[in-house]
Parts: sequence; structure tokens; C-alpha cells
Amino acid sequence: MVIAIDIPSALDVISGWDFGAVAAAHTLTFGSAKRGQLLRRDLTGSLHVLDIGQVDAAANEPLLVTASSVSGWLPSFAPDAYKGTRGRVAIVGGGDGMAGAAILAARGAHTSGAGMVRADVARESMLALQIAAPFATARALDARDWSGIDTQWPDCMVIGPGLDGTAALLREQVLSLLYAFDGPVVLDAGALTAFRVSEQPDAENVDASDGAPHPALEALRHALRGRPALLTPHIGEFRALRPSPYPLARFEAPTQLARALNATVLLKGVPTVIASADGLRYVSATGNPALAMGGTGDLLAGIAGTLLAQGMPALHAGAAAAWIHGVAAERATDFHGGWRGVTMDRLIHELASVWPQLSSYATGAPQSLVDLPRVPMQ
Repeated sequence: MVIAIDIPSALDVISGWDFGAVAAAHTLTFGSAKRGQLLRRDLTGSLHVLDIGQVDAAANEPLLVTASSVSGWLPSFAPDAYKGTRGRVAIVGGGDGMAGAAILAARGAHTSGAGMVRADVARESMLALQIAAPFATARALDARDWSGIDTQWPDCMVIGPGLDGTAALLREQVLSLLYAFDGPVVLDAGALTAFRVSEQPDAENVDASDGAPHPALEALRHALRGRPALLTPHIGEFRALRPSPYPLARFEAPTQLARALNATVLLKGVPTVIASADGLRYVSATGNPALAMGGTGDLLAGIAGTLLAQGMPALHAGAAAAWIHGVAAERATDFHGGWRGVTMDRLIHELASVWPQLSSYATGAPQSLVDLPRVPMQ
């Protein structure tokens, strides 16, 4: 068994570049997790962050999301709480042939404690949604006219899962909806690709890396109006919003987009980085390849939408959703003995069991600050 002290030899602690490192079964590090360790979980193995009396993290480093932080962020509800006080989540998406995305977002919201869930989906998707998510109410969404969406009912809107159509039309519809609705929003999938810079005029003349606002992003920023807003792009969606000839700096790039939009950005991946416009950042290192399948992002959007509907700040809602989502994947993988074979049903089942067991994820050893399991590669 190979045990690495601080970081596997020949693995760059900042970039995660591999210069011939020997993969470790366990890595013992000190004070805090390092960027290179989180980027190369395949070489790090099980990561154990040991307490050496380091009280504060470096000011320029993101904070690692832990069970205790998630537990501390979650709102409490009075014994006489009812469905209206637990948060009302509206999901806008589910185009023809894409009902599954809205269904998974709805199930993510329901499993995370939303009091009421409503889905505005294409008429062709309504039957599938009402069968697969009978707890949610459904309304037919006109693909070309969203004026019928009720913007007074929800505490939060999740816009994008399963949205389809031309970028120009979607962009117009999303902007109109954002002006009609004043509350917190999660923008995912189609609601993000609608603003892809690469489809805008003269995009090749815009250097998004210099922070200059692009007309499409400036329009989105104006429509968001500084409200609690969480964008949840995967790497492809992020690059469409912030094209750059340079390799993506996973820990810095979300902050650039967050500042450009005055919103919170959750960049999904290994690890997941959540950044707010004021420069605060969190990193969630939970999860494994069980999440690398279509639909898991929709599930995440539903989780985050519930937390926003219940009053959590966008930064904490995104960080908590990413952590919970990842732990559910770890539990599902443990159940199967590997990530192959993990189904969406199993992932949702485990998601339901993570919430009441948050306290059990606190580390057992007093000298250990964080323990991250080995990520299975097969």
C-alpha cells in the first residue's frame, strides 16, 4: 500500500499536473486540502486532512464544503410548518422529448424538502411528468409564448432543464421571464446555452478573459438585477459563456463569470467550485463518476432550487446542493460496490437518506479535519 505524506511525489500541488507520480492509496495532508489533490483524486486516493492548529485558511483560497457547514446553513422549520412555508419551486423546461430533465429537477426538489413543486413543460411532456412525478402540478408551456407562466406563485424558479429551441428565441423568453419574476432563480442547461457567446455577432472579436462584458451576458446581468441567482454550468456550458483560448482555471474562472453577471456560479466537475460576485468561493469535493451521466445536473438544479426557495443565500445553496449531491453518489457507489450500475433511482434514494444523517458525516478522528474517500475509477 502506498501512503503519501502531504501530496504524492511528482504531483504538482497547485495545478495537479502529473510528472510521473505514483498513485497513493491514502494521502495524509495538513491544515487544508490542496488544489492539486482535489484535481487528481485518482492519484491522491483517500484524502485525510489533519489538524495542525491552522485556524484560518489563506484569504485567497476557497473553503472546502463539509458536513458541518452544510448542517449549519440549513434553515429550520417550526413544528407547525405547512407546505407553503417549506418553499414553492417552479420548474420551467421539459421540452418535447425532454420530459426527463424536468422530472429529475422536480424529484430533486421534492426529495430535498420542497413544500410544493410545479412544472411548466411542453404539452407533450405533461403526461410523462404527472406519471413520474405525481406530487408536482403541471402546466402546459407554449414553446413560443411564456406569458402564461405564473410568476406570483413560486418562491424560486428553476429555469432550463430540458429547454429546447433556437438560442435567439430562448434568450428572449428567459429574459422576459426574469423581468416578470423578481425572486431567486436557478439557471441551468437550456437557460444557459441560450446566452452562449459563440452564437452572438462578432464573438470572435471579444476576449472574454479580460472581463469585458459581452452584449448577451450584459443583457442577462441586467435581467438578473442582483437577485439571489445561481448558474449551474458544466464545463461545456461554461466555455460557451466565457470562451477563452487559454486552459480553464477551474478555481478562478467561476469568479470571473460571477462578477460579470453579479450572480453566483456553480461550475460542475472535479472538484465543483461555487463562486459569488464578491469573490467568496467554496469547493465541494464529494462525488465520483456515478454523476457523469445525463440527468444528474437536473437533479442538482432541483436540490439548489429548494434551498433557495427556503431562503438560503445563493452561495450556500449551491455549495450545500453540490455537497449533498456528491455524497448521494458516494453512497450509491458503496451500495453497488462501484459506480457502474448506479441508476438515477438509486441516486435519488440515497439523496433522500443523506439529509437526516448529516451529523453522521462528521469525521470520527479528532485529529482529522476532513476525510474524502477514494474515487473509484472502474
